[in-house]
Amino acid sequence: MNLPFSEACEHNKGSILLILQEVLKGVLSVLEIGSGTGQHAVFIRTEEVPQYEVIHAEGVYEIREYPSYLIAETKVEGDYDEAVNKGFRRLAAYIFGNNLSRRSFQNELQVQPDSSEKISMTAPVEVMKEDWTFWSVSFVMPSQYTIDSLPTPKDPRVVVREMGNRKTAVFKTSGF
Repeated sequence: MNLPFSEACEHNKGSILLILQEVLKGVLSVLEIGSGTGQHAVFIRTEEVPQYEVIHAEGVYEIREYPSYLIAETKVEGDYDEAVNKGFRRLAAYIFGNNLSRRSFQNELQVQPDSSEKISMTAPVEVMKEDWTFWSVSFVMPSQYTIDSLPTPKDPRVVVREMGNRKTAVFKTSGF
């Protein structure tokens, strides 16, 4: 992947990482939300992102084609900030263990009907306006899962589904 380069990002990335490591002790992963060259996110991030192919690029615009992938999604009512906050927390609870593992049911000798499973954080977090008052907030699920192997959400407001092949227009900004 050929990323844009920013001298300021390169200069500051070590300092930013040291501060984040101190402030976020014990946190397993961090999602950087924002614009820019992506250098900080690539330097800091360890989470998986969906694969895509750039099918057209012109200046700061790209048309990307994504193969299908799985998402955990929830619908939330409210203004944007409130919806993102509630949706993120609901989905975070799902990936941190508010679920029923399907792995335990595959081996009859180890059936534990109440067992849960932690799911790795991925990026991006997607937020889409559904109508005048509802927002859809979703996490992309790690590619190692299938629709049949992902843990079942305990919260009925969290739904796991497949996001079919799609093309997406992307506006890339430098942030400066």
